Amino acid sequence: MEYIEGAPITQYCAGRRMTIAQRLELFLAVCRAVQHAHQKGVIHRDLKPSNVLVTEQDGTPVPKVIDFGIAKATDKWAVENTLLTQSGQIVGTPEYASPEQADTTTGDIGESSDVYSLGVMLYELLIGAVPFDTATLRSAGLAEMLRMIREEGALAGVVLNPSTPVSVLSEVLSLVDHVLVMSVNPGFGGQHFIPNALNKIQALVWKRKELGLDFAIEIDGGVALENAAEIARAGCDWLVAGTSVFHTPDAGAAFRELERTAREAKLARA
Repeated sequence: MEYIEGAPITQYCAGRRMTIAQRLELFLAVCRAVQHAHQKGVIHRDLKPSNVLVTEQDGTPVPKVIDFGIAKATDKWAVENTLLTQSGQIVGTPEYASPEQADTTTGDIGESSDVYSLGVMLYELLIGAVPFDTATLRSAGLAEMLRMIREEGALAGVVLNPSTPVSVLSEVLSLVDHVLVMSVNPGFGGQHFIPNALNKIQALVWKRKELGLDFAIEIDGGVALENAAEIARAGCDWLVAGTSVFHTPDAGAAFRELERTAREAKLARA
C-alpha cells in the first residue's frame, strides 16, 4: 500500500491562501480521480477533506484520494457478496454523508452519493465551513442525526439564462432554495446588463409570494453602481458584481459603495 504524505485539501488550500480559481482547479483534479474510480465500478462512500491529501510534485499540488476502506463495488457479484454495509448503520462521515447514506433501510447508495459528498467538500473549500453545524450534528442522537441529513440537506439551486423565461421554473420552484438570474449573455466579462432581467426578478418575487415559498433570488452579470439600486428595488436578494468592482482603482471602496447602494434600495423597498 502506497504511503502518502500530504495535508487534507482544506488545510492545504487555507495554509497557502489559495485563490478561488486555484481551489477550483485542485478540486477538478479530485473530481477526475473520483470519476476514474466510478468508471472502474467503485464508489468511495466516505469522501471528505481528510481522505483527499494534497502532495506536491515539482512544486505543483497533486491531490490523492485515499481510504477506500468502506468503498462499494458496483458490479452485481460484488454487491451481493460484500459485508461492508450492515443494515441499520450509517456508512460514511455524517457531515459529508448523502441523504441516501442516512437511509439505513434501503442501502441504495450509488455514484450520486459520492457526488453529493464532493459538493459538501467544494462548499467547505469555498465557504470555510460545512453546510451543517458540526457541533449540532455530532451532539444529536443517531436517529436525529439521520433525520437531519435526510431532511435538512441543502436544496438545489437553478440558473435562469437570459433566453429562458421564468415560466419554465413553475414545476421546480418549490424544490429549490436559490434562483440565479443571469443578466448578461455568456462570455468572459464586460458584457452589458440585459434590462429584461429586472422583469424576471419581479416575476420571481411575485411567484414567491403567491406560492408562499422561501427561495432566494440572485443576479449575476452587468451589475454596477449605476443599476444596483434598481436591481435591489426589483426584489433581488443577492447581487454579484465582478468587472464593476475589480476593474476600479480601489476595489474595496467600489464594493462598499455598491453594497451601501443596494442596502439602501432594499430598505426603501421594505
